[in-house]
Parts: sequence; structure tokens; C-alpha cells
Amino acid sequence: MDRRIALSFVSIIILASVFISGCTSQSNQTSTSTTSAVNQTSTSAATAVNQTLNTMVEKAHDILAENSTAVPFWKVTWIDANTVKVDATIEQYNASADATTHGNANYTIKRFNTVSDAANYLKSRVSGYKLYSSASPNDSAYIRATGHKPSTYELWMKINENRRDYVDLSSVTQTDHFVISLHEIEYTG
Repeated sequence: MDRRIALSFVSIIILASVFISGCTSQSNQTSTSTTSAVNQTSTSAATAVNQTLNTMVEKAHDILAENSTAVPFWKVTWIDANTVKVDATIEQYNASADATTHGNANYTIKRFNTVSDAANYLKSRVSGYKLYSSASPNDSAYIRATGHKPSTYELWMKINENRRDYVDLSSVTQTDHFVISLHEIEYTG
């Protein structure tokens, strides 16, 4: 993969991570079902999920769809009322290189009772990571769902492996009461 293509796709994945980051709500609203714009969503009828988190997942899909060539796979699995796992496949076509880069992303979003609890969890997860940003993005799933920026934001990243045709990266982000963990593998093919 051309280094420019790899770097542009890495920047798209970083943006995807940033766009999803910021999932927060102090609301106790619940919903017993979820919807997914693509493929499937798994929710137990007995699980009452956090409505703002549910909206965040939907907005995250919208943002990824707007910033990628395609999102052919999107699976949402609720672990409990405050934890959701999203598995997605993202495609980005680069016309100048006549190549498509694919990304397989696995997100886990956890809601904590306090910002301090979320910060403690984040700190326990970022060994080997570098602080990438402490400035909230201007557009994110959080902002689209709540109408305002978060008050607490940190994005930590590490590149696990970086080859010409393959990039493996991870990020952990705290946005107020939420911590978003992302594992992304990108390849050309």
C-alpha cells in the first residue's frame, strides 16, 4: 500500500475514533430495543440500555458512513445496560491510487457512574499508549446526540504494527463518563 494511502486511511480511522468518542450522558433514560443502520443489533429484551449511549451508537454509524466509501458491516452487541460492543468494517477508496483500503474496527464503549471512575479506568488501560489529543473534536457522535461538547476528553493511541500494506492500531478515549476502546486493523486489498 502506498504510504500516502496508508496515512490517509489512518487519519480516517483516527477521525472515526474521534467522532465516536464523547459518548456521555448523566441521564437514566432507558430503551428496551436498539436499531442499527446496517446489519444487526443484539439486545436482550430484559436489558434496559442507556438511551443516550444507544443514540451515540446510531450517530457513530452515520458519521462513519459519511466519511467512508462504505460501511458494509455494522454489528451492535449490548453487553449490559451501560456497555456496548460495535464491530464494523469500513472501506475507503482512493481514486488516485485506484485502491480500496479496508478497516476492521472493534469498539467497546463503557459508561461509568462518575467522570472520576471513567478516568481511573482509562488510566488503567493506557500503558504503552501516547496522548494524541485532549481537545474535543468539533463534530462527534456525542455532539450530535447531546448538542454540546464534552467537558472531559482524552484520546490515547498506539500503533501496534505498521507495514506497507497493513496497520494495526488501538486507542482508548475518555469523554466525560464514558471510555471508548478501539482496536482497528487496516489493509489494502
